[in-house]
Amino acid sequence: MADAYGIRVSSLRDLIGIYDREIKGLDGRIHRTLKDDPGYRAILALTGVGRVFGAVFVAEIGDISRFGRPERLCSWAGLTPRLRESNTKSIQGSITKQGSRLVRWAAIEAVARYRGGPAIADSY
Repeated sequence: MADAYGIRVSSLRDLIGIYDREIKGLDGRIHRTLKDDPGYRAILALTGVGRVFGAVFVAEIGDISRFGRPERLCSWAGLTPRLRESNTKSIQGSITKQGSRLVRWAAIEAVARYRGGPAIADSY
């Protein structure tokens, strides 16, 4: 029985190696395709955003000029707080989570991994 498990583990390790090579090759291909894109270069300059998150942002957002202000992009991505108002009372809740799930995930992951960089690290 122990030999069967050893063979299975060896087979799975070989598959992981194959998948790692495929992923590395595709990451390089995506980067070569996007390296001259001004939006991709701009997003890579942000702390916490690497090639994968940069590609996610460029692919999902597309032409950034369609958003007149940064607030509109944040609202489109579902990263703005939910606002509930009644007469004179106003309550801000958690983020709305409307819009692109992929952009929201990538933005949250980038901030969480690097604590948002120097701009928001103190209040993180």
